[in-house]
Amino acid sequence: MNLGTIITSKRIEKQLTQDQLAKKLHVTKDTIIEWEDSTLYPDINDLVELAKLLGFSLDDLFLTDNQTPLKPIMKQTNKHYFQFSIIMSLVTLIILLAILLVSLLNENSKLIISGTIILGELVNLFALTYYIKKLN
Repeated sequence: MNLGTIITSKRIEKQLTQDQLAKKLHVTKDTIIEWEDSTLYPDINDLVELAKLLGFSLDDLFLTDNQTPLKPIMKQTNKHYFQFSIIMSLVTLIILLAILLVSLLNENSKLIISGTIILGELVNLFALTYYIKKLN
């Protein structure tokens, strides 16, 4: 049973409409629809509130077999983490490229150090890209 099915069945069991549940969680009705369709997954805070409101145990979600409903949530969370890491790597790379450019313009001996750092950042960026692709 996936998380969307659990949310739908528990919501109906509690005799709540999607709109009522959305208001209790301070989200939109469309968000509830996406959760129930498993096109979007709640973050951990919303998941805790859902468990309280709908009366299901988070332990049951976490402590099931390999078909755990939380796998898509974990995958989504990891994807966001790696996307953030890539953005940070790109920002660092841009800063280091600026340092390299200044070194070139000043004919400074720090060129070798800057080049080495940039090479390291490029390796980091390629590694993060590889992990993002692996998550998809």
